[in-house]
Amino acid sequence: MLSADGIGTMAIMRRTGQSKPMAWRWQARFATEGVAGPLRDKTRPPGTKPLAAAVVRRVVSKLPAVKEWLAQQLRFYPHFTPTSSS
Repeated sequence: MLSADGIGTMAIMRRTGQSKPMAWRWQARFATEGVAGPLRDKTRPPGTKPLAAAVVRRVVSKLPAVKEWLAQQLRFYPHFTPTSSS
């Protein structure tokens, strides 16, 4: 709607605190759908699908073995502690 008032993309970015791609999307939606376009959320495809229960069980079942392997590897680094930050 700011574009309809002749305000440029950079000024829109400053006023709204949004990125240039977001301003461009709003401008495109306004151009194709009118005022109603930018006023509502655009539908998006769903995100990443959750892992199957079988996959979660398989990974969790391997955690004790991984923990043991890590403990064996860390014995070569006596200065390392789980709480060290570097």
